[in-house]
Amino acid sequence: MFIKELKESMLLPQEEILINRRVYIRGIPAHIISLTKEKHRNALWVLYEGASGSSEEMEDIYEIDGEERIGNKTNRQDIVDPMHRERNARNIGFISEITIQNQKLIFTSSQGYHLHDRHYEGYMQLQHFIEKGLDLEGLNEINVNNLVIQCYAQDENPEFPEIDLSKALDITLKIGSDFKRELMDPPMASIQLRFKEYEKEHKFSFFDPVENENIEFYINKMEHYDVWEETKKRVEKEWPKIASKDEIEQIKGELFDTIEQICPKGMDLAIMEYESEKDVQLNFYTTEYLDSKPIHRSSSVGMIFSPENKLGQNGFTNRICMLKPVAKDFNEAIEIELLYWFREIPEEIIHI
Repeated sequence: MFIKELKESMLLPQEEILINRRVYIRGIPAHIISLTKEKHRNALWVLYEGASGSSEEMEDIYEIDGEERIGNKTNRQDIVDPMHRERNARNIGFISEITIQNQKLIFTSSQGYHLHDRHYEGYMQLQHFIEKGLDLEGLNEINVNNLVIQCYAQDENPEFPEIDLSKALDITLKIGSDFKRELMDPPMASIQLRFKEYEKEHKFSFFDPVENENIEFYINKMEHYDVWEETKKRVEKEWPKIASKDEIEQIKGELFDTIEQICPKGMDLAIMEYESEKDVQLNFYTTEYLDSKPIHRSSSVGMIFSPENKLGQNGFTNRICMLKPVAKDFNEAIEIELLYWFREIPEEIIHI
């Protein structure tokens, strides 16, 4: 590292307002440190304990682009193991706004700095805040490796608030809504799907231990989707209005390269439509995929599908889940599993 790079990583604010207040955010004790004005941004700094426990080393072998690496034996483990570790991690979410003495700052990005041996930036920042008067009483017995300094930034360099320190700061924080992955625990039994439209109220359910209630979901159909032909039609219909022929051919080439990684040419995608109470998003996988050995690649791609009808036949938001590529004449049942779902965490307003 060069001196100029070290200097760029230092916290050298032009102005700073020390807040030094303890709050609970998403049920997690946090310390609102200060607001800083730097050369290129304004930022809010927060300190909290972000982890408990340590992840275990994996000892199994997987492949990445054909090369064997250390990792999990199945795709199921590849998905589930990180989610088990997430349960020991803590995250206060994204603070989207702070209002201080009736002056509002809206944040557009955030970055976390963990205080462990390899992240010297976090230590330099903590030293700066201690020198400015950060009160660390009550944190003496916390493992430093678990601490996180979170920075929420205004990247367009707006005006820094003018604060009268002789008056109460009168602070309000707004934490934006978010989604949390919830693993099916215990796992649900697998479901056998056939290529057909199902009758209304083809119903299943799972238990939500937080709300102590069952959530029902409905599978409406499973069908073939010719992703190659549909993509070609969409490009030829929409892009001539805004692009030249050469540009369209380039776009088609790039799109088809992406599709090739998901669905080989000459095959269809098996997709299913479902809806659920509370309009929660569910993530289904084929049992075949979950039980197979992972082959990791240096890059990954995904696709987003929009159903023709916004509402399903049971009155909830209609959603599509991609299952797997299949031959065009494939008509056998596919075994699927609901592996996890997304819980919505509502917006939170905190007055300090």
